[in-house]
Amino acid sequence: MSFDPKQPYNDLPLLPPPGDLETKPVLINAIRDLFDQTLARCRAKLPAKVYSKELVELVFTQPYCKIQFLVDADIAERKTASAYLQELEKLGILKGEKQGREVIYKHPGLLKVLTT
Repeated sequence: MSFDPKQPYNDLPLLPPPGDLETKPVLINAIRDLFDQTLARCRAKLPAKVYSKELVELVFTQPYCKIQFLVDADIAERKTASAYLQELEKLGILKGEKQGREVIYKHPGLLKVLTT
């Protein structure tokens, strides 16, 4: 799938019928399409100092992300990791939610694919 800057991120590609998503190849292809779309959007919209393929790959390892994940993966220090996740939230890729003293960033697109 190619990136269209005029199409909002939340207009995800059409998914196959729910019954078809139970097969692994279809689910893998849906996640891969979402990943490719996210990668293209980040490459086009994020500042060069923020964008990295490793960052995008990390937010696809689980349906949520937090600062410590970026620190543990040696992508950034705490303060910088927070700024990176906030940039992804501004793009609509992640959605921050305060949980006690920390912010958990959910990945709505990935959650949608996994729960369909």
